[in-house]
Amino acid sequence: MSNPIELNLSPSRAAGICASLPWLALSAVLLAISLSITPLALVLLPVSLLLGWQEFRRCGRLRGANAIISLTTDDRHLRCQLANGQEVTARVCGCSSLGASFLVLKVESVVTRSDTMTAILLSPSRLCRGNVSEQAFRRLRMWLVAGPAAISR
Repeated sequence: MSNPIELNLSPSRAAGICASLPWLALSAVLLAISLSITPLALVLLPVSLLLGWQEFRRCGRLRGANAIISLTTDDRHLRCQLANGQEVTARVCGCSSLGASFLVLKVESVVTRSDTMTAILLSPSRLCRGNVSEQAFRRLRMWLVAGPAAISR
């Protein structure tokens, strides 16, 4: 049996920028299309900027009903504490990305699979201060890669 991992996320501009980057790129493409081909593409620009702002709030500022504010693991389960106070038992989606100092975690509820939630975890480094503790980040990364048996102390 392994020790539980408790990981509390803190608000981070860097995580918010990472979350909104695809929407900012789409906004830049829409702006380029509207300047070179047709001005009708400008109609979609406010929508893409709004969606980017929502991702910045949810993943960076940890605001909004489905914002993940903490993660807890036990033997085989991952639990997500949401900003609205709800605790959800979740499973990690295959499209999650894992790096040495970052983790883009896509999770879906075990009970209802209709909605996925995203959490961006950044380990402290020289470039940014991160939004999680380094030791808990390392343990969660090992739990995700090797499974719960690798976390025994």
